[in-house]
Amino acid sequence: MQSNTAAENAQWIPEGLYVLINKKTRTLVDLSGGHTESGSPIEGWSRKFDALIDHQFWVISRSESEGSYRIMSYRAGTFVDLVAQKKDPKSPVAAFNYVGSGASRFNQEWNISGGVDGYYTIECVGSHTFLEIQDGNAADKTHVTCSPRTAGGDHQLWELERVSRTAQEIKTIIGSWKPELLERFVQPYGDDVQYLVLPSQLRSTIWEGTKLLRQTVRKGTFDYDDFVIKAKDAVKTWARDRFRLDGYSVLFGVIYGEALVGVKAYNWYLSADMSELVFCDAQTNTEHTALTLDGFKFNPTFIVC
Repeated sequence: MQSNTAAENAQWIPEGLYVLINKKTRTLVDLSGGHTESGSPIEGWSRKFDALIDHQFWVISRSESEGSYRIMSYRAGTFVDLVAQKKDPKSPVAAFNYVGSGASRFNQEWNISGGVDGYYTIECVGSHTFLEIQDGNAADKTHVTCSPRTAGGDHQLWELERVSRTAQEIKTIIGSWKPELLERFVQPYGDDVQYLVLPSQLRSTIWEGTKLLRQTVRKGTFDYDDFVIKAKDAVKTWARDRFRLDGYSVLFGVIYGEALVGVKAYNWYLSADMSELVFCDAQTNTEHTALTLDGFKFNPTFIVC
């Protein structure tokens, strides 16, 4: 793969929340055990869809050096670091507290290059060696290391899947469905907050804890708006108690409106690929597309993020 730094490329990688997927093993960069102490190991693990998802969430942002990035654990606030800036093959990589000055800061700065066929190399600025799954081993708990570039080494190639979206990106998706709804869009947080979507398995687990399926609709006492508010509160409470860093919010909103059956409310979020709106009946945990809601003759009155 031809190497082009982000500075040489016209377009920067957008700052946001990512999972890093190895091309050869399809395992993800994982903060071992979710440990938050500086110096905690980084390993390759199968993708997680449960409460441990934040072990595999990384914030990619520009570094102080031109053309490079820092990669921060969303769980711990620590940074991907080439230990002691070693240049030897299979040198260990761990998550350390932020280093802002001196030569050691280059252990935490990375050139992310390529993008050919959707894969990148991640090169340590301090050593000019490359992030890899050691020996291309797909087993869980395999060390993440750095080595000199290996020709044809797919274990040194990475897919960067962005799992957050900006407020503006979400507004664009809403506007593509019903542009007029943007005038009735309530956004509690500022535009600097990005949003992530929980995996469906995890959402279902949280929803089951609400016991809403056992709750009947009681007009004037516990109606559709109460269902969606309780579901939203359950998701937000789970996120508050689990996620340690600010700046990213779980997208689990509420939309109100009227349909053929009368007044109705749904929770809403984005699809797994984060390209389309998904609406959830909080009483039954049944998901609907925008097209389905149109079939219900659902006319939204306002939407809350």
